[in-house]
Amino acid sequence: MQGEEDEDEELGGPTPITQLEQHGISMTDIKKLTDAGYTTVESVCFVPKKALVNVKGLSEAKLEKILEAAAKLVDMGF
Repeated sequence: MQGEEDEDEELGGPTPITQLEQHGISMTDIKKLTDAGYTTVESVCFVPKKALVNVKGLSEAKLEKILEAAAKLVDMGF
Protein backbone atom coordinates (compact mmCIF):
# COMPACT_ATOMS: atom_id res chain seq x y z
CA MET A 1 0.00 0.00 0.00
CA GLN A 2 2.89 2.39 0.68
CA GLY A 3 3.78 2.31 -3.02
CA GLU A 4 0.32 3.61 -3.89
CA GLU A 5 0.75 6.60 -1.56
CA ASP A 6 4.13 7.42 -3.10
CA GLU A 7 2.60 7.13 -6.55
CA ASP A 8 -0.19 9.57 -5.63
CA GLU A 9 2.37 12.11 -4.40
CA GLU A 10 4.41 11.76 -7.59
CA LEU A 11 1.31 12.27 -9.71
CA GLY A 12 0.36 15.40 -7.82
CA GLY A 13 -2.60 13.96 -5.92
CA PRO A 14 -3.95 15.68 -2.83
CA THR A 15 -1.75 15.53 0.26
CA PRO A 16 -3.49 14.16 3.38
CA ILE A 17 -3.59 16.74 6.16
CA THR A 18 -1.93 14.24 8.51
CA GLN A 19 1.33 14.92 6.63
CA LEU A 20 1.54 18.18 8.59
CA GLU A 21 2.52 16.16 11.66
CA GLN A 22 5.88 15.40 10.01
CA HIS A 23 6.49 19.16 9.95
CA GLY A 24 5.87 19.83 13.63
CA ILE A 25 2.09 20.31 13.73
CA SER A 26 0.38 18.46 16.59
CA MET A 27 -2.32 15.88 15.93
CA THR A 28 -4.60 17.96 18.19
CA ASP A 29 -4.29 20.93 15.83
CA ILE A 30 -4.67 18.67 12.78
CA LYS A 31 -7.88 17.28 14.29
CA LYS A 32 -9.19 20.83 14.75
CA LEU A 33 -8.59 21.48 11.06
CA THR A 34 -10.21 18.18 10.08
CA ASP A 35 -13.23 18.92 12.27
CA ALA A 36 -13.55 22.26 10.45
CA GLY A 37 -13.63 20.43 7.08
CA TYR A 38 -10.00 20.69 5.95
CA THR A 39 -8.83 17.21 4.95
CA THR A 40 -5.91 17.98 2.66
CA VAL A 41 -2.86 20.21 2.93
CA GLU A 42 -3.95 21.89 -0.29
CA SER A 43 -7.29 22.86 1.25
CA VAL A 44 -5.39 24.69 3.99
CA CYS A 45 -2.96 26.36 1.58
CA PHE A 46 -5.49 27.72 -0.85
CA VAL A 47 -8.17 29.00 1.53
CA PRO A 48 -8.01 32.66 2.59
CA LYS A 49 -6.31 33.12 5.94
CA LYS A 50 -9.35 34.89 7.35
CA ALA A 51 -11.35 31.66 6.83
CA LEU A 52 -8.77 29.73 8.85
CA VAL A 53 -8.96 32.25 11.69
CA ASN A 54 -12.49 30.95 12.29
CA VAL A 55 -11.25 27.44 13.11
CA LYS A 56 -12.07 27.00 16.77
CA GLY A 57 -9.06 26.54 19.04
CA LEU A 58 -6.34 27.76 16.66
CA SER A 59 -4.54 31.00 17.46
CA GLU A 60 -3.01 33.23 14.80
CA ALA A 61 0.45 32.06 15.88
CA LYS A 62 -0.54 28.42 15.39
CA LEU A 63 -2.08 29.25 12.02
CA GLU A 64 1.18 30.87 10.90
CA LYS A 65 3.06 27.72 11.87
CA ILE A 66 0.50 25.51 10.09
CA LEU A 67 0.62 27.62 6.92
CA GLU A 68 4.42 27.57 6.96
CA ALA A 69 4.44 23.78 7.27
CA ALA A 70 1.76 23.43 4.56
CA ALA A 71 3.76 25.59 2.15
CA LYS A 72 6.68 23.16 2.50
CA LEU A 73 4.46 20.29 1.36
CA VAL A 74 2.60 21.99 -1.49
CA ASP A 75 4.00 23.74 -4.53
CA MET A 76 2.22 27.06 -4.34
CA GLY A 77 3.23 27.94 -7.89
CA PHE A 78 4.90 31.21 -6.98
